[in-house]
Amino acid sequence: MTLPVPEKNQTGGLGESLAGVAFQEIGWAPPVKIPQDIGDDLLTFARDKFGNDLSAPVLVQVKASPTEYNEPTHKIDGRHGWWFAEPDADHFDHWVKFGLPYLLVLQDNKAKVTYWAHVEPRAIVSTGKGRKIFVPQDQRIDLDSFDALIAIAISHRTNELEGSAWSGHLSNLAPSERLRAALVTPRLVAPHPNRQQEELCYEEAIALLLRGRLSNLDELEKRCPSLKDWPAHKDWSWRFAGALHSVLANEGDDGALELLANTAKTPFERDACNVVRACLAFSSGTWLGGQALEFLQAQDDSKLVDRGWVLAQRAHLLLEGDRPEAAVTAATEALRALQALDGDPSVRAIRGGCAAVLYSAAGFGRGDLETAITAQDNAASWWRALDINRALGKDLTDRFEGWTSARRIRFTTSSSYSELNAVRWNAAFCGAWGSWRYLALQLAQLVLTTGGDAAATKGALKLLIDAGHKTSAKDAARRLWASGPVDGLRSMVEELVTSEWSKRSEGAALATIAFAGDLLDTAAADQTVARIVSLLATDGDVRHHAGGGSNRWNEVDSALRRLLTVASLASQSACADLICSRFSDSAGIADSLMRIAGGLRLTSLPPAAITQLRQKALSRDDHYRTRLLEILASLDQESVLELRQLVAGGDQQAVRSLLATGSTLKEDWDSLGQAMAERVRGMISDASGDDGTSKYTQFVHDQLHDLALAAYHTCDLDLWGCVIDALSAGTLLANQLETTVRFLAANFADLPPDIQSRLRSVVPELKALADPFGSGRGIAVAKLTLEVAAGTLDDDEVLNALLQLHRSADKSTLTGLFHIWGSPHNLSFMISMSVDADPDVRAEAAYGLVRVAAKQPELTATVELTLGAALRLDDGCRLPSAVAQALRDFPDVSLPSVRSELGEHPSALVRSYLDPIAT
Repeated sequence: MTLPVPEKNQTGGLGESLAGVAFQEIGWAPPVKIPQDIGDDLLTFARDKFGNDLSAPVLVQVKASPTEYNEPTHKIDGRHGWWFAEPDADHFDHWVKFGLPYLLVLQDNKAKVTYWAHVEPRAIVSTGKGRKIFVPQDQRIDLDSFDALIAIAISHRTNELEGSAWSGHLSNLAPSERLRAALVTPRLVAPHPNRQQEELCYEEAIALLLRGRLSNLDELEKRCPSLKDWPAHKDWSWRFAGALHSVLANEGDDGALELLANTAKTPFERDACNVVRACLAFSSGTWLGGQALEFLQAQDDSKLVDRGWVLAQRAHLLLEGDRPEAAVTAATEALRALQALDGDPSVRAIRGGCAAVLYSAAGFGRGDLETAITAQDNAASWWRALDINRALGKDLTDRFEGWTSARRIRFTTSSSYSELNAVRWNAAFCGAWGSWRYLALQLAQLVLTTGGDAAATKGALKLLIDAGHKTSAKDAARRLWASGPVDGLRSMVEELVTSEWSKRSEGAALATIAFAGDLLDTAAADQTVARIVSLLATDGDVRHHAGGGSNRWNEVDSALRRLLTVASLASQSACADLICSRFSDSAGIADSLMRIAGGLRLTSLPPAAITQLRQKALSRDDHYRTRLLEILASLDQESVLELRQLVAGGDQQAVRSLLATGSTLKEDWDSLGQAMAERVRGMISDASGDDGTSKYTQFVHDQLHDLALAAYHTCDLDLWGCVIDALSAGTLLANQLETTVRFLAANFADLPPDIQSRLRSVVPELKALADPFGSGRGIAVAKLTLEVAAGTLDDDEVLNALLQLHRSADKSTLTGLFHIWGSPHNLSFMISMSVDADPDVRAEAAYGLVRVAAKQPELTATVELTLGAALRLDDGCRLPSAVAQALRDFPDVSLPSVRSELGEHPSALVRSYLDPIAT
């Protein structure tokens, strides 16, 4: 019985045999048939011209025909040959990813000629959905091609990462890997600027975007579609590049990307598009609704590496959404998908993101730290570090050149923003979200320190909040509130009222509100107060996230206090109820409640709420009872009586509380003075070392300052004598003297004449011991203020000191001298300082100008003109706040235009100083 053999098998078998002969004729090892049919035919080993084996295996795929390869069908760049095409990218992916040199052979069975092409990324061309490669007629398996074939055989021995910045491609980059590589490892795909090439593919264009090389795209417009044509290009690939460019320019939206994901021709294009969508959703804060998780699902037709990539991004969003168990599941599944592909640099980068998720989700003090750290040490992270270094180096050079040309330090718009922003997005696509947060911090710092407009300021602050940089957000908000631009800060805090807060951004959002809540209107402030109170009630005192925890009370107290400057009666009552409900809790919570209580507008609360607060204060028997009674005593006479009962029982803290509420009774000051005199004498005795041992007192309250206050208000000469003895002893620490010396300098003109005389004799020899604990700031500058007040320095000496202080970092002493220098030059100096670069200096100078108008009414017009100009030039709240406080402290000063301008200020805190009811 005979069985027919298909003609196809006969043709293929003959073609493989003829190709094997061709390789043997050039001296290579006889090719062997690969028994498993996985899309590969032959395996041979290269040998040199002397017959030496080079330990260089080469795989061969043979396509044979008796007629198809008799005559060339195409001509490319002057070379005749044939296009070999596949309907999809799978075979080309397989050949390129095999990890060995791969040859596609076209065998002319009739003429017994063997043509070849090296299957490598740059030779593969997209046909839309499929791929093709050109096989030249002049490339034959013969001795003329021997050197070229040897070079191919040993090409995989070199370190594939070395020289990648020039080559622009990994030698084994498969067609379906190019897009992912462009997004994750753009250094491997972006062409070197000095490398000439005829055409720029869309993956290379994307890599250029992610390397911050937008200018190179302009130079290469003749080799690819124009950037402006990308969004509407006929090819999906260039439309995707256009959408990505919009994302990097902070102008992208999910609508365009969603359409692209739905119309992608291949699974790997769809998956890459969905990864970009997820990163955009997270960066813009729209992921909290959960929509991003819907398209971050592993699809059956996804390639393994892309499946892992999508799941890695899903794991990150689940972790950020406070679903650690689900995040671990997704990250573990992603690692399983990526395990067999570990040699791919983009895979190593994605694995690093998964390891970080697993470590974070493990909880504090748990997890495999070694694995988490080593996983971050991958090629993508190295290249990001190089890009960051290049961008910041360029920025520093530009700053230096600006500094040398302008002969002063003045930072303008940063030149490295776009480059760092591109690196930040690359970190996101890698799943390296720790790097993303670090780069967000750097970008925000660049924008904020280069003095951007309101929109740029808001964007930078949003970066800090979204990335969870609580301390930096707090510092930025404080600075912006003080010196502006206030519009950017106000816009950001208004957005925080309605936007969702993730567990990561919540702390930074509250820190921003703590310094900008007064910029909201009443309705927005009420909404935020209710949100914070509800958050404590529903989610607890501790915010748990990514294996760690944060005490919310350390954040909400300052935020609520600032919001209460503008909030309505309903919010005031809600905060009063919060204080009552938690006042018996731990000391840490009680401290926070005291800060909230200090912001209550007591005049707005009904009597029942005041009574309830007072009763809660009396429920404790520690210093929190006294502190809360002190707050209430400014309005509630019953609280004053309670404090007096505590004083009668010997509670010195209650004495101080009575005085803090504005008590002017001499017996209250006497009581404080006698107690403090005893303690100060003990301090002097301990420090003198009369018993052979020197002891130094550290204090919660400054006893010497309390003693000086008591002496000032009672005019008791014994108390004054104790103060002078302490100043003359020379054995006290600097931090035990400084506040008192500054107080004496500020009030020198109101001291009894004999005390003034004694201070003039003491101040030249005034000295203190260095503080072994480092808490004292030194006595020298405080001594200078007392010398100025006492008149022991002439005007030239004072002016010289002022100029030196202005050059130094000690702005507090400089501003303190504004109020005590009695020279006519002082007015001119304060006028110039009202527009100083330092907002604190401006504020102190402005306060001093109002004081001048109070003491010298004839200068009121000059002061009003100066302050009006200063307020118009100022874009913050620190200066207006100081002027408003001065007008409250000196109500007889008539500055109508200044009062009118302050009454329209966006800060409710500033306005409150002009409102006698609010204060």
